Amino acid sequence: MAFVVVIHLNPNVQGLMPDILARCTAMPVVQITDGQSLQVNCVYVTPPGHSLSWSASRELDGID
Repeated sequence: MAFVVVIHLNPNVQGLMPDILARCTAMPVVQITDGQSLQVNCVYVTPPGHSLSWSASRELDGID
């Protein structure tokens, strides 16, 4: 199972959510990049000021 955390933050503010979540789980916590594939046992966080979509193939895209 993978977890995707979608938060809505001002694009001019550094997002601290990956750091905060990393303190609460043993799973890797990463900020999503365009075209990144979902991996099991990972937590993914949207970057500030971006939206997200993903495909049936578990690929994250639409980071804009």
